[in-house]
Amino acid sequence: MYSIAPFTVIMFIFIFIYTILGMELYAREVRFLNNLPDKKNGISMDSNFDNFLEAFATVFVCLANNPWSTIYIDTFRSGKAVSSTIYFVSLLLIGQFILWNLFLAIMLQTFEDDSKENEIRDKEEKFKNQENVLFKAESYLKKLYQEFFKKQIRE
Repeated sequence: MYSIAPFTVIMFIFIFIYTILGMELYAREVRFLNNLPDKKNGISMDSNFDNFLEAFATVFVCLANNPWSTIYIDTFRSGKAVSSTIYFVSLLLIGQFILWNLFLAIMLQTFEDDSKENEIRDKEEKFKNQENVLFKAESYLKKLYQEFFKKQIRE
């Protein structure tokens, strides 16, 4: 049976690295005023990299394939076209296509192993029940046989 714990640690480290990288590249850089980039007076978007918690949530949202394109477009429009393209393409390729699929494969394998173990337990229990029934039937037949011979001897 595969354990999900090592994978969870790897996934957390991956998200942590991309969170720190996103904060380094885009913290307080992706701000807009009247739909135009304005780093000083602009307002941050809902998903941003301004602090660790929001950056972590933003990276997780991108990995979950929710509105990653709007986050990418906002970082692209802020004047960081090349870095945002490299950042999001690598995040999506490594994160979504490799890590999430690996996570799903481990989970499916775990469920499959659990179902096989349950099936084996059910078969063992059924076999024990059948043995118990056979034992009871054998005991009942012995009693009948003994009673039959007792009657035969008396007559």
